[in-house]
Amino acid sequence: ARIAWLLHEARRRGETGTPLKEAAGQPRLGG
Repeated sequence: ARIAWLLHEARRRGETGTPLKEAAGQPRLGG
């Protein structure tokens, strides 16, 4: 599942926001 991979990448980067929002061009919620 690609979604699971995106979630894994997001956790790897330490971001609380979802990578889908980044793909949509929205700012990250994680700091």
